[in-house]
Amino acid sequence: MATIRQKIAFAKIVENRGSVSKAMRESNYALATAKNPKNLTESAGFLELCDEIGLTDNFLTKALVADIKAKKGNRKPELELGYKVRGRLKDDADKAKTYNQFNFFEASQSQRAARRILNDEGAGETGLDRVSDSN
Repeated sequence: MATIRQKIAFAKIVENRGSVSKAMRESNYALATAKNPKNLTESAGFLELCDEIGLTDNFLTKALVADIKAKKGNRKPELELGYKVRGRLKDDADKAKTYNQFNFFEASQSQRAARRILNDEGAGETGLDRVSDSN
């Protein structure tokens, strides 16, 4: 069963024409929660509200198929939406972000590090480095 806050947010989503985060903020959700709209849109109560007004998976699928069939020209947005619904297309927000880290050493630093590795002079039992690599 949907909570009162979910019902208010749902009404505000319709009022704001789909802005879930804005609706959540206006419904007094915590800012951290509002930054992750899936907390609301994937909840059982929210999905129940969608079903109550007829916004079911079956309805959406039929409407999408009808739109794709009726449109003869550029159907890319509709087809992309269809792939997303089927879970076969992920947008950039769903991709894990990766970062590259580059470490730059002076020649003397890399020589000291190599010497420590060869002589097994790494971290001791305390986990602290015994040899400083920087000047």
